[in-house]
Amino acid sequence: MTDAELLEHVARRLNQCSVPFMVVGSVASSYHGEPRVSYDIDLVIDATAEQVEQFVASFGPPFYVSDIAARQAVRRRGMFNVIHPECRCKVDVILLKDGDFPRSQFERRMPALVWGVTTAVASAEDTILAKLSWSRRGGSERQFRDAVGVAFAQSGKLDAAYLWRWAAHTNIEDLLERALAEAEEERRQQDSQ
Repeated sequence: MTDAELLEHVARRLNQCSVPFMVVGSVASSYHGEPRVSYDIDLVIDATAEQVEQFVASFGPPFYVSDIAARQAVRRRGMFNVIHPECRCKVDVILLKDGDFPRSQFERRMPALVWGVTTAVASAEDTILAKLSWSRRGGSERQFRDAVGVAFAQSGKLDAAYLWRWAAHTNIEDLLERALAEAEEERRQQDSQ
């Protein structure tokens, strides 16, 4: 099973259970910016406990989805996995967190064609902010580079007021300033070649 087929299977089941969702993480940053290999597909869902239970029950062999992990994810607003043994990657299903910023991100999701699969994906701005937040929490240069890649590819199309507002809210203004500066420098270098 390919990554695209796995995404398609999971998206279809979420749609059948009337669960709104969006692609986030490295798949979203690859969609908006520079493609890179990822070993998981991150999906944020906005679902009730009953919808999650129905979604989990829709999978049978050879898929593996832990109903215990799914119930815990609902209680904690955490994450559970969908795994297919023949696929090199897994799906991380993340319950939408409480708060104004997660709600804003979810409401701004946009329709997209990811690997030939019709889905919804986090906006470019929200992908940048999420990657910078992950970079701040874990000190990951890869997460930071993903944010720069999106800023570079989406140059001139980003909602700067939105970016700066939520960067201040999430305490990543310094990282946003650096990422935008690096993306602009890459743009200047490309234009001079």
